Amino acid sequence: MVTIGYRWHEGRACAAVKLGRPLDGNWKMKMLKPKRIFPMFGLLGALIAAPTICQAQESDCLGTPSETRLTILVENARSLDGVIRFTFYNNEEERFLKARGPIDGLSHLPAPVQTPVTEACVWLPGPGSYALSIFHDANDNSAMDETWLGLPTEGFGFSNNPRLRLGPPDLDAVLFEAPSGNLTINIRLRYIG
Repeated sequence: MVTIGYRWHEGRACAAVKLGRPLDGNWKMKMLKPKRIFPMFGLLGALIAAPTICQAQESDCLGTPSETRLTILVENARSLDGVIRFTFYNNEEERFLKARGPIDGLSHLPAPVQTPVTEACVWLPGPGSYALSIFHDANDNSAMDETWLGLPTEGFGFSNNPRLRLGPPDLDAVLFEAPSGNLTINIRLRYIG
């Protein structure tokens, strides 16, 4: 199956073509059976020859709209199961990675897993210093699963992709500055075992 999708963004139509699976998000979709693909080569050729790159619409971003928009590109997911969960922290050492530490409304935000890269858009409260922890919630139970030794059994990562020793990173190693406007960061998931 071929999915041809389109949506409106900033007054123009944006298009995408995907083989095998439906498009995610706010796409209007048209499924084509293989025998109907050949008459569509004109449209497919136009889409491939002159692709339109569309950024996520405001409604595609998680959180409350603000002047600071963050795009997160997550690499190295081992499967398409579950979701990637994002949790944001302020520049407060005593709250980093604590149960009551995340920024209100910006904890365990889910995004469907995509390979090779999962892309998510999040509105931050405003410009400032933030830390981000993520994990691949493969069983979608809203918790980071662990072994009896306390080691994570699901993929995890942090902003700035710090080197990890025995235990989580320090806050200083994962803090990033978010300016007014748009910012994109990359995070690589890590798996133990």
